[in-house]
Amino acid sequence: MKYILIIETSDRANSIAICDTEGRLINYIDEISEQYTHIELLQVNIDKLLKDNGISFSDLCAIAVSSGPGSYTGLRIGISSAKGYAYALDIPLISLPTLELLANGMIDYLDTKNENIILIPTIDARRMEVYMQMFDYQLHPISEPSAEIIDEQYFSNFAKNKKYYWGGSGAEKLSTFFSENHKIISEVPYPLARYGVALAVNKYNARKYEDIAYFEPFYLKEFIPGKPRVKGLD
Repeated sequence: MKYILIIETSDRANSIAICDTEGRLINYIDEISEQYTHIELLQVNIDKLLKDNGISFSDLCAIAVSSGPGSYTGLRIGISSAKGYAYALDIPLISLPTLELLANGMIDYLDTKNENIILIPTIDARRMEVYMQMFDYQLHPISEPSAEIIDEQYFSNFAKNKKYYWGGSGAEKLSTFFSENHKIISEVPYPLARYGVALAVNKYNARKYEDIAYFEPFYLKEFIPGKPRVKGLD
């Protein structure tokens, strides 16, 4: 049996999962922290997950990684690690768009599924800005990933005959603007690796792989580093 390792570090969750090529989730580890601790946790958790499930690195047939948008640092850590494993093991690298992965997690928590449902996975981008994308009830994208600054006026363009379900780390801060046809799926506050099983397996079977040398995170916004503060030089 061959397995796919899935890595998700785009937000507060340091999350990994193992699935087989038939789409069965074998096991996972999710650690949520208010501080980004991916660099300390990721390698340790990967070793633990493999060992606890009797799986060796030689049993892996692909590495799948959440590709963004999300935290600049988190994405760099996850993707650098995924590329390193894929290169060292000489196995394919698979990209999982973070908002699509999150939408896959949200769908399982809906009490109803019909054509009037729209899923909106979000990732907090600080202040009132969020990364977001819209999907229909069949998980087909109906908008492109975007960075949006949300205010009350933003919601005036939403259709009244649709039911909007919001998930992810940006949803809660937007809830003050919600009307009765907007709901939060509170069970899905972060993207997690196990939400990406179907995506990873579908891409593996379709041989939709990334070029390890050139693959980069999908930041959506240009990274602007903060000005370093050195004591005595302010």
